[in-house]
Amino acid sequence: MKTRIETDSMGEITVDDSKYWGAQTERSLHHFHIGNDRFSREMIRALGILKKSAAIVNTELGLLTEDKKNLSFKPRMK
Repeated sequence: MKTRIETDSMGEITVDDSKYWGAQTERSLHHFHIGNDRFSREMIRALGILKKSAAIVNTELGLLTEDKKNLSFKPRMK
C-alpha cells in the first residue's frame, strides 16, 4: 500500500495515498468508532457541483484566486 504523510495541529500521520482525506479525518478513523454509513454517489456528485459552483463564483467576485479555485477541482468531476 502506497502512503503519504499528512500534517495537522497534532503532528504527522500516515494516510493511504488512494484516499482524498487528510490528517484530521485519518486521525478520527483511528480514535472514534465511525459507522459504515455512506453518502450515495448522487449526493457526493451534488456536493461536488455545489463546491465547484461556489469556487467559480467566488473567483469571479475576486474572493478566491485562480490557483485556489483550481485546487477545488483536484478530485476531477466529469
